Amino acid sequence: MRKNLLVNLLCGTFIICTPLVASASDVDLMSHADFVEAELDTQVTVETYVQAKQSWWEGTATIYTQAEDGAYFLYNMDCSEEEYDLLEVGTKIRVTGYKSEWSGEVEIIDSTFEFVDDGETYVAEPYDATELLGTDELIEHQNEFVSFSQMLVEASEDPDGNDVSFLYSWDGSGESGDDLYFNVSYNGAIYNFVVESYLCDPTTEVYKDVESLNIGDTVNLEGFLYWYEGANPHITSVEVVTGEEVIADTSMENQEGDLDGDEEQDIEETEDFETEEVIETEEAVETEEAAETEEAVETEEAETEYSGPVFKTFYWGDSKETVIEAEGEPALTGDMTSYDAEYIAYETTVAGLDSILAYYFCDDGLYLVRYILTEEHSTESLYIDDYDKLVSGITSKYGEPLLNYDDWESDSKKEYYSGNEGKALEYGYLKKTAYWYLDDTFIAVTASADNYDVSTEVQYESLTISPGEADYSSDF
Repeated sequence: MRKNLLVNLLCGTFIICTPLVASASDVDLMSHADFVEAELDTQVTVETYVQAKQSWWEGTATIYTQAEDGAYFLYNMDCSEEEYDLLEVGTKIRVTGYKSEWSGEVEIIDSTFEFVDDGETYVAEPYDATELLGTDELIEHQNEFVSFSQMLVEASEDPDGNDVSFLYSWDGSGESGDDLYFNVSYNGAIYNFVVESYLCDPTTEVYKDVESLNIGDTVNLEGFLYWYEGANPHITSVEVVTGEEVIADTSMENQEGDLDGDEEQDIEETEDFETEEVIETEEAVETEEAAETEEAVETEEAETEYSGPVFKTFYWGDSKETVIEAEGEPALTGDMTSYDAEYIAYETTVAGLDSILAYYFCDDGLYLVRYILTEEHSTESLYIDDYDKLVSGITSKYGEPLLNYDDWESDSKKEYYSGNEGKALEYGYLKKTAYWYLDDTFIAVTASADNYDVSTEVQYESLTISPGEADYSSDF
């Protein structure tokens, strides 16, 4: 939470600060390299030049600035309306505030400024960042004025499922006057850009130009390299180079790759995994791998046998009373919403990780068991460790999984987050899945995320017992 907001919420008052005026003799000016090396939440002082003004509101201004050695985004800087009017493009200012980060965007907050009247001005020329898209080097130019050349306008999907060239608001739920979001591709990888309505409102040329884009247009773009969970350029200029009737072959292929849909972590909801679906779902693996999988299922289902309880001391078809007698009184009980079934659940650990253990029963008895991890981490890579630990534990008992694969949203995300799978998992760009088939049991370990909440679970499902659908006829 940003510091100003936190203070306001805690105190219930709005704090108005007078601008800090510092002389060159009593402050230590930083280069951009010094700023990059500085720790978060430490005080920084830089000299920089105004490049664009995003907004002014109740005594604060948000400004895009840049010097010859790097750029700075100034968020809610103390500034009177009269001072804001004087902040013309190229104006030199000295800023003192605190280095902060919000969803990847490094910025200066809680800042004050003074005009530096030494006769110097600076207006940045756009840096061509086209070839840096999808690379680790791109972030080195964060907040700079940049350009992207020969980008292909790709389709976005509106709330009605139609392909459109742009969206009002990120999910298409907005209207004219809101931010404009649009997809462009380069070398086959798709990127999402935005026209920030505070910076460029509906009366500006760039706003109108994006509203006029067609899918398949080739465009040159300029803007500020803002960051939000990855590169999120704030576009200020669009030049249409060519317009095409159809989407070019460079558009992304196979963006689905979602083997089992969006899993919910709630105990009341669960996904059905059918053998045929696993075999026939080609989005989960490459074509050649899918063929090998089908052949493996035919052989391994015949060869893999396991005698004994399917989970702990329990067998498929056991009664709820049998499980309670062994496990004790459950912490949670309830009915399934979509099936004629009920569950009981316990707070426990699995492989040393906090979790909920849920047992599901239909008329024919026990048919499903799930471990749902509740372990929380501040370091994203530990979620990958959790998944690996669960897969290793099941492998030690049942042997190697039939499938153990990483399902990436796109090749560009895979390349960009190479070496940082935990972050990709948290952002929803990566799903991890492993499967086993026993003679009458399907086992799956999955790790995915919804709205940045990572969900990791183990599921044991009977291949011989399944619940019926819930009967709602009495409701009518």
